[in-house]
Amino acid sequence: GRRGLYEPPVDSGSPAAGAARGRTEPVHPADRSPVTDESAPIDESEAKRRRLRHRSRNRGTREADLLLGRFASRHLEAFDDRQLACYEALLGESDPDILAWIAGRAAPPPEHDNDVTKLLLEFRHHE
Repeated sequence: GRRGLYEPPVDSGSPAAGAARGRTEPVHPADRSPVTDESAPIDESEAKRRRLRHRSRNRGTREADLLLGRFASRHLEAFDDRQLACYEALLGESDPDILAWIAGRAAPPPEHDNDVTKLLLEFRHHE
């Protein structure tokens, strides 16, 4: 296309030329940070935390979205892999069931008798 009257010419071989066209310079493989086996579990755990955070905030009922979203924001970073798995299983339950447990109208089933469920039940009473 034509350049505007006040646009300075851009050398087509310069890095600015790519940026001017909405592209960035490619990153050379040697400049990328290496991915090692040691960092993979951290990345997987962080990805799981992000998924669980999203699922906590987007449950379908406003009350569950707010309660589980706040709980996830407060506690997920400190959870180990076992606790993340327990929380993921808990999120597989329906909102009415979870809210009934929290309100004390029903007891959580035996498969959810763990520290994460207890922490959630306590969280409601302290928040």
